[in-house]
Amino acid sequence: MKRSRFEVINDILLLSRGKKSITNIVYGANFSYSMCQKYFRLLIEKNLISLNEVNGHNYYETTKKGIRFLECYKEIQDFLNNKK
Repeated sequence: MKRSRFEVINDILLLSRGKKSITNIVYGANFSYSMCQKYFRLLIEKNLISLNEVNGHNYYETTKKGIRFLECYKEIQDFLNNKK
C-alpha cells in the first residue's frame, strides 16, 4: 500500500527526533535516497526539520514546529480511528 504525503512526512519527522543522519532516516523509513532528498527540502523550507553540521557530518533534527506537526497528526489519526 502506498503511503500518503502526510504519512511520509510523519515518518521522516519521527525518525529525525534527535540528531539523525540521512542514512539512518532512509533505511529506517524504507525510502529511496532521492525521495528523502525531495521531502527534506520541503521540510527544511517549512521549518519542520533542521540541518546541522557536526564534525563535518550532516544531521537532521525535528524542530519544535515539527514536533507540533507530529502531535497534530496523531490527534487527527486518533480522531479518525475514534480513539479518545
